[in-house]
Amino acid sequence: MGMFDDIVVHRKLPLPKRLPDELRDVKWKEVVFQTKCLENCLTEYKIAVNGKLYAKKFDDERAVFAYNSFFDRKRNDVEMFWKNVTAPTSINFYTNFQREKFDYWVSFTAFFDRRSKLTEIKLDGRFDKEDNTERKKQQKRFAEEIAASEKLHKKFIYKIYNIFWKKPLRYFFSKVLRVTNKLPAATSKIERKSLPW
Repeated sequence: MGMFDDIVVHRKLPLPKRLPDELRDVKWKEVVFQTKCLENCLTEYKIAVNGKLYAKKFDDERAVFAYNSFFDRKRNDVEMFWKNVTAPTSINFYTNFQREKFDYWVSFTAFFDRRSKLTEIKLDGRFDKEDNTERKKQQKRFAEEIAASEKLHKKFIYKIYNIFWKKPLRYFFSKVLRVTNKLPAATSKIERKSLPW
């Protein structure tokens, strides 16, 4: 899948007149879309009401950096600010909605002029409705595996196994790995010493 950026759109989206019933309650200005048309660094962007593109930034000792939603999550919101950035000619952004009856995929493209001002947003195709039976099966199987793992970890026999077998073996193999990682360097050092010319 690769890296992407998040984008929120505060302008009116060209939605179809007949939305699926499961999507009627969506607050579109709060939906976080994904895009691969920008930096692809998990940066947060927004298309503001004024039609300009903004990136979430923070000031760190007079150097301005893009906010990374994965690494900078612990930063205070007070440190953050929105900075106007140059927009490309177009940005494709998309998301999916997992609902009870179906899953939906929706994609839009925003177009910008040379002054980085939004000119229009187009709906790419329509809302793609997908059967979610397989996803539900996978989620159920995953939940069952987590429950079984948690049940196992709570058993007394697992605690005995962990203390007297798993931890000592991990410690032993970490030491073996550390020694074997040093062997090539030691071998080449011995070779250099034994072959002075």
